[in-house]
Amino acid sequence: MRVAALIIFLVLCGWAGPAAAQEPGVRIGRALAVGPLGKRRRAAFFPDPIAARIADGDLSLPKEGDEVELHDGGKQAWHKPAEIKDGGLYKDPALRGGYLSVVVESEIAGVFLLRGKAHSMVYVNGTPRIGDVYRTGFVVLPVKLEYGTNHLLFSCARGEVQFSLEYTKQEIVFNLRDVTAPDLVRGKPVDAWAAIPVLNCTEQTNPGMTVEVELNKGLLNTTETPPIPPLSVRKIAFRLKGHAGPAGNMEATLRLLAGDKQLATTKVPLRVRHPAQNRKVTFLSKIDGSVQYYGLQPATNDKPGKALILSLHGAGVKAVRQAGSYAPKSWAHVVAPTNRRPFGFDWEDWGRWDALEVLDLATNALSTDPLRTYVVGHSMGGHGAWHLGVTFPGKFAAVGPSAGWISFWSYTGAERYAGASPINKMFLRATSPSDTLRLTRNLTGTGVYILHGAADDNVPVAQARTMKEHLSKFHPGFGYHEEPGKGHWWNKSDEPGVDCVDWPPMMDYLSRRALPAAPREVDFTTAGPGVSPECFWVRVEQQVRPLEPSRVRMRVDPHKRRFVGTTENVARLSLDLAAVAAGKDAVQVTLDGTRVTASTVGKRAHFVKAVHGWRSVASRATGKRADRCGPFKQVFRNRMIFIYGTAGTAEENAWAFAKARYDAETFWYRGNGAVDVRSDRDFAWGGQLDTGRNVILYGNSETNRVWPLLFAEAPIYVRRDTILFGAAYRLSGDVGVLMVLPRRGSDRALVGAVGGTTVKGMRLCDRLPYFVSGVAYPDFTAFNADVLTEGMRGVQVAGYFGNDWSVENGDFAWRKDDD
Repeated sequence: MRVAALIIFLVLCGWAGPAAAQEPGVRIGRALAVGPLGKRRRAAFFPDPIAARIADGDLSLPKEGDEVELHDGGKQAWHKPAEIKDGGLYKDPALRGGYLSVVVESEIAGVFLLRGKAHSMVYVNGTPRIGDVYRTGFVVLPVKLEYGTNHLLFSCARGEVQFSLEYTKQEIVFNLRDVTAPDLVRGKPVDAWAAIPVLNCTEQTNPGMTVEVELNKGLLNTTETPPIPPLSVRKIAFRLKGHAGPAGNMEATLRLLAGDKQLATTKVPLRVRHPAQNRKVTFLSKIDGSVQYYGLQPATNDKPGKALILSLHGAGVKAVRQAGSYAPKSWAHVVAPTNRRPFGFDWEDWGRWDALEVLDLATNALSTDPLRTYVVGHSMGGHGAWHLGVTFPGKFAAVGPSAGWISFWSYTGAERYAGASPINKMFLRATSPSDTLRLTRNLTGTGVYILHGAADDNVPVAQARTMKEHLSKFHPGFGYHEEPGKGHWWNKSDEPGVDCVDWPPMMDYLSRRALPAAPREVDFTTAGPGVSPECFWVRVEQQVRPLEPSRVRMRVDPHKRRFVGTTENVARLSLDLAAVAAGKDAVQVTLDGTRVTASTVGKRAHFVKAVHGWRSVASRATGKRADRCGPFKQVFRNRMIFIYGTAGTAEENAWAFAKARYDAETFWYRGNGAVDVRSDRDFAWGGQLDTGRNVILYGNSETNRVWPLLFAEAPIYVRRDTILFGAAYRLSGDVGVLMVLPRRGSDRALVGAVGGTTVKGMRLCDRLPYFVSGVAYPDFTAFNADVLTEGMRGVQVAGYFGNDWSVENGDFAWRKDDD
């Protein structure tokens, strides 16, 4: 039997479709489709009868004609796909929100490389692995096929699936389809980061390797890799050092070494650009330590003090192309972040953090004028311009959305959590940072120019007209233009630049706007400090009711050293004392009618709201604060580490590892991420290194050895069969859990939990879409199996810890029988 590498296209053979060349010892069996199984909106929980069966441990193969009962009482039957084509392509209307089941019979047990397109994810013998819903073509996964019958179950969204298997005996494989690399600048020294996915095709953890890189002949430099878990993908960073040649292309030779043994080698192509050309600039992200890039269209000269235009791309558009859509400008650099991927996160969540990270890096690298920073964008990027503009009014002198949609609710049909259920209200609060219209008054002092094609059939012009009507009620002077007869992406002239983004009247409008150097008044609304804590010299440190809008309206008289203002839903705030003139007199502050003398120790004055008014305090908050708070998704940053438990049963341990690996794969696919995945043994025995990093634990207190170390003082404790909630409440049975709390032993890190009281409770977490933008979870959520049959009705308790991270001072809602 041959074992040389060879692609086996998974097509239905014999009786049901065109035959395909088969590897000896492997036969592709029956394929069946079922669906659609219901509309999947952007929601925290949605019914899925197939996922419900898997949570129950039912991995039985479906038979043709078997029926699946739906949430609405209807039924769908498993059937043969409508079309089976060469190249492993299956098509059927059921695959728009349904599943495809394929049987693979194997006479060998070995590792195969699974490639697939158009599916959301796949269960390989019951184990979840990431899919390629955007059809990028770069997803390649090492999977284990057992001797005998194997089952691939694809969750589908696009009406089709295409996939193949390739047998491999290699231990380590490079994936050249997803390289992140900089453009080099002709004749300049090179010292930059790049990254490439590496597949560990063994069933043991790879303890780490050395990447040897050769850019110029004979000049070698090395980078050490992190450990890579079994049968996993990890995008590894490597450093490029040397000298760029003339314009054109270069290659970097990579060798992966384990001691003196070479495990793999490849060549990475690199572009060499003229200094005036648009190009990619890479950096190491503080979010997860991964290599990211931004596109740069440099100004026509490199003198400091120029403006910066932060341009956000649309769905499926690469950042370097976005930057290249602008003509070079004498007065401004154009900088285009990636949103972490061409589809990414709609410029929210990690897309928002990416934009801010790039803005800080580019402002420093290019020495731009911080008072002349603008945010613009097209389509999804137009939404991003709205979102960043209303969220961070003190950062941008003007906002320029083109073909932009307003919010997930106005454009994508996201779940609004309608109804009076207290639990639904908790989840609605968690999504409040996405509510553009609720925050638009933050644009009162910001320039706005709205651009839209009147015939746009992708993002309806009604989105622009709604914002025009809304702004007309309060904005003193914004620009608006509809281009007659033009659609979504358009250009009117042969001049450099694409008009739908580089529109001359918009560029002229931006060039004439600047932020005030010393604003005397601030009127600032924030959804929460963890998203946007400050505007100019005001910072909201804590809220009374988490994730409900907080507003501060305040004036400063710098010469009298006096602040006067009012607050709504603010428990703690601070003021930058640089806003007042230097002097010996005390700084007087009046908040909601309470006169307070501010402590002038340090650069900021801090205030906390008490029962009878405000009082001055000497230091920042010790509980929740802007850089250390919920809700749940906040834990997936600060170079987070995923820790899976190994102290449970074989079934519990297998779930924890598979889920941690699946989450790491998901963040790689959606966010170009690179997450360290470790066992609890590695972490606990390693002396809890990197105490400043966030940690996510998989399992519960009895299955994960690190749980008692980091959750020892937690007000909620999760163990087998029971959740202890504060001093008075408990939940029993098959319950899944998500939560975030401060990491013990650290003054700035968080610790999160993804787990449950039983294996079934843990499996309820398998498909939770917390890496999808527009979906949000409170600080704590506990749920039972009803979430997979009735959606939100399966949530048992959800809410927010108090500002001291306690349950007693928190805000929680419990499921009632009549909810």
